Amino acid sequence: MGEKTVVDENIRKSWEIDPKRITLKNPRFQSALKALVLKVQQELGCGNNNIRADLYKLLLYEVGGHFKPHKDSEKQDGMFATLIVQLPSIFSGNQLIVRHGGKTHTVDFGCDDAEFSILYAAHYADCEHEVTPLIEGHRLALIYNLVWTAPSEPPNLDQNAKMVQKLSTLLKEVEREHDNVYGWSLEHQYSTSSLANGMAALKGKDRQIARSLSAASEEMNPNEQTSFYLMKLERHLNESGDHCGGGYYGRSDYSDGEFEGWYTNIVFTFG
Repeated sequence: MGEKTVVDENIRKSWEIDPKRITLKNPRFQSALKALVLKVQQELGCGNNNIRADLYKLLLYEVGGHFKPHKDSEKQDGMFATLIVQLPSIFSGNQLIVRHGGKTHTVDFGCDDAEFSILYAAHYADCEHEVTPLIEGHRLALIYNLVWTAPSEPPNLDQNAKMVQKLSTLLKEVEREHDNVYGWSLEHQYSTSSLANGMAALKGKDRQIARSLSAASEEMNPNEQTSFYLMKLERHLNESGDHCGGGYYGRSDYSDGEFEGWYTNIVFTFG
């Protein structure tokens, strides 16, 4: 199947195949990968069309296969993150544990969907991470380097953490100046049914803003944290001064017999 990498098996134990020996012929897989990269770059807060995924290797984990805590080195110019695409596998164990800034996130790749589904995870290269020992079965995964293609410097999680901390401070100031209530309009258009999915419904810049605000709020003291809502506003204009409809939240102004009001009765929370 390939050559086993000569490494200290106390640190890492797995089989790997060089990308030059790998050919992925299924066009549907390539299309799905492109869509996945677009999704990942939004989840990482990297904007639009700034990431390229380069295949780094194919990994096969057997019983006992693992990778001790480590950080990824920059394997090529512009690499700033890693994408793991797990192919359908039957196994248990081999959890991915990612740590940064005192927080820990665990990805259970051996869940019930693993046998018939392609699963993925992505993390910044400067995050410490490990792969726990595989208990039984075999696990097959494609590893991609995520490469920053924009002329600016690639992002990293430390920069994001500083941005979130600064945004948290700004949130406190904004709340004091605006009586704890403020809002902004979304860039994209959404149906009422999609908004019911909360943050998962948001796209592009809207999603980045929402994720950043939620992260900033989490840095605040519990009694200072902000609640965020998705709201669909309707504008009512009636020259007679009479109006119909409305909701539990609104603003109205009268001028020269003209009534103008903004109302919403559709509210979904995302943070």
